[in-house]
Amino acid sequence: MTVQELLDELNKNVLRDRSGLVSGPADSLWDDSSLVQYLSDAQRLLASRALVLHDSTTPSVVEVNLSTGTVQYRLHSSIIAVLSAKYGDDTRDMHRTGHSALSSFTVPDTRFFDPNTLDALPPGKPLAWASDEQIDTKAGVSGSVSFRVYPAPTAEYASTPIRLRTIRKPLKPLSLDNLDATPEIPEDYHYALLDWAAYRALRNIDSDAGNFSTADKFRQTFDEMVAQARKDVLRKLFAPTSWAFGRSGFVWEH
Repeated sequence: MTVQELLDELNKNVLRDRSGLVSGPADSLWDDSSLVQYLSDAQRLLASRALVLHDSTTPSVVEVNLSTGTVQYRLHSSIIAVLSAKYGDDTRDMHRTGHSALSSFTVPDTRFFDPNTLDALPPGKPLAWASDEQIDTKAGVSGSVSFRVYPAPTAEYASTPIRLRTIRKPLKPLSLDNLDATPEIPEDYHYALLDWAAYRALRNIDSDAGNFSTADKFRQTFDEMVAQARKDVLRKLFAPTSWAFGRSGFVWEH
């Protein structure tokens, strides 16, 4: 659905706020600008809470341009989480690990990665990554996803970007300036945007005219959709983990 179609549905069939006057002053309780803002807020919230917006193709979002000797990178502000990472055109994903394990990283076996063995690697081709720090590496402000690679890239490998699979928020808010635009979240969730927008609209008018009970019902419907969407997404992302004995003791195998 386009922004215009969502706006029409919200006005005519959800809020029922258009009477089609032939003349006289406008009798609308909400202006289109506010309603589109509510729709945009709904898309951002749904993407953030339900994790339904995935991206592996937008260069400005998913490509990490390396610098010689640099291990920490600030990711695009829209990114909520990184699902996987590949160096250049490699066919296999880089190994995912965590901040605390990177200091003991070793060359991975082709079948599994055990971060608890041997010594640190010298600079070279990045082989592992972590994103469990939420710190803006430039400003030092919490909230931005920080991407760390290991080992530090040398000049030979810094010219090739790392490509990510991500979960993110919308890149641009919905706007009256582009009513032909389509929300970035999957179409299956477009109608859910109407519930949050209706909740915001009914809560933000004068209390004498508003119906808070009805508003809360719209929010409940939105929250239920978010919960179901998140459940569906997490089920699709789930991958069983196998384990094996006799490989440097006990290790997880992916």
